[in-house]
Amino acid sequence: MNKKYDINTVQEGVIKILKRDKKVQDKEITLDTDLVSLGLNSIQFVKLVIALEQDFDCEFDDEKLNLSDFKTVREIVEYVMNVE
Repeated sequence: MNKKYDINTVQEGVIKILKRDKKVQDKEITLDTDLVSLGLNSIQFVKLVIALEQDFDCEFDDEKLNLSDFKTVREIVEYVMNVE
């Protein structure tokens, strides 16, 4: 488990990264926000993963590099909290 960061820090980090996209920056994003509803596609998802790996010093499993594995912001936050 990634104990270096608390859940609020990870949540804020995920939202901050998502809001870098001009299509997303004006949308309200919560833990329950559906990623596809934000217009996230597979390429944007991989960019999100890379940014999260850099910001939170973690590594996503290769099997988890698929947008369909994560429906909401909460699922990404929980994954980051539990991966090393």
